[in-house]
Amino acid sequence: MENPFKFGTIVEEDYFTDRVEEVAYICQFVNSVNHLILISPRRFGKSSSVW
Repeated sequence: MENPFKFGTIVEEDYFTDRVEEVAYICQFVNSVNHLILISPRRFGKSSSVW
């Protein structure tokens, strides 16, 4: 069986799902003067969320 998950690169729309609230929250910080730090284990989608 082929692995349905993509990892190791920036994940785009077809593979990136269920992060609507998180992306909206990140956008609030990007458009403000505040700083944002994302902390989570490796391969949890931090870079893809920001991208």
